[in-house]
Amino acid sequence: MAYKNYPVQSTAITSINYDADEQICAVTFKDGSTYYLQDFPRSELLAWVSADSVGNYWNLHVRGEY
Repeated sequence: MAYKNYPVQSTAITSINYDADEQICAVTFKDGSTYYLQDFPRSELLAWVSADSVGNYWNLHVRGEY
């Protein structure tokens, strides 16, 4: 796996990393927990990392969907 880091500024999320070949997104929270999201579309990733609030985007569009 070859993850690419997408820098984000968030009060809850420390990093978002994405493996384009496997379509796996790894999101790490400030509490140290990391979630691996399978079959995660690149278009969703790009919308997420460019959102005004990546934390709100997580809550509204990602959590529980992947």
